[in-house]
Amino acid sequence: MPSCPRGNSAAGRRHDEQAGQGDAATITGLLDRLTSAGLVERRPHPTDRRINPVYLTSTGRALQRDLDREIDALAAGVLGRFPRADADRFRAILVQMGGVEERRMS
Repeated sequence: MPSCPRGNSAAGRRHDEQAGQGDAATITGLLDRLTSAGLVERRPHPTDRRINPVYLTSTGRALQRDLDREIDALAAGVLGRFPRADADRFRAILVQMGGVEERRMS
């Protein structure tokens, strides 16, 4: 099933803005709230002071795992109503739309 990018990979604000996911003020406000909640942390980029990569904290990773399980259960319930080939085709279309990675439901 499609999901958000996994693990500890950095996602710089600059990249998000270029991807059209929001303006600087919106992204900054969102990151401030996520940081205050202990879900992400900003770290200085080793060579470019303009970039502050964002990483999930251990709390953020745990929440992501919990949410992934809930999303998988919901998707299994919805997609389970369709023949397997149709469900697989639907997942492939979502992946082709971009911005998601493919994950198989258990």
